[in-house]
Order: sequence, then C-alpha cells, then structure tokens
Amino acid sequence: MNTSQIQCFLTIADTLNFARAAEQLHITQPAVTQQLHALEKELGVRLFHRSTHSVRLTDEGMLFLPGLRQIPLEGGQPVSFGFYYKSWKDRPLLKAFITCAQQTLNPKKP
Repeated sequence: MNTSQIQCFLTIADTLNFARAAEQLHITQPAVTQQLHALEKELGVRLFHRSTHSVRLTDEGMLFLPGLRQIPLEGGQPVSFGFYYKSWKDRPLLKAFITCAQQTLNPKKP
C-alpha cells in the first residue's frame, strides 16, 4: 500500500465519482481505477460498490475511511505497515491496528 493509493481512495470517497477524482488528482480515470484495484487487492476487500450510475462506500470502505484520513500523504511513499486480520469479523483488531499506525506515523511531540 502506498500513499498514492490511499489518496485515490480518499478522493473517490469524497467525490463518489471516478472521473472527478481523476480530475482532482491530475491523473487519468483508468489510473484511478488501477490504484483502487491495487489497494483493494492488497486489503482483500471491496471498498466501493460501483455501478454505471453510482459509486458508494462498502461497509469495509466506511470502516477504513476515518483511519486513512489521518495518515500524512506525501509523494506516493510506501506506507510501512500492513493490515493484518483474519476476517472482517475481527474489526476491533483492525481499529487497534489503524490507531497504532497513526501513532507511529504521527507521533505526539513532548
């Protein structure tokens, strides 16, 4: 997972439109789709319900959204953590892991 994939996810979540997300990110719509597919493949879940006329977050997408919004996104750098879970029934583990990752990426200064 890298910050470019996360930024694509966040922009699609904000616009609920792949073409508008591509425009805002200054990349092509197929590139947005590729970034999202790569992220979904790595996570093992679908993040959006897509049809020809609408895009909306899945339950898993809604679960990831708050935590991913807090990750600093600079220059497409790899995010040095992974999501480890056995199934989506283990959501407390996922939430704890996102919190841990946020603290690692954004340490509080004394």
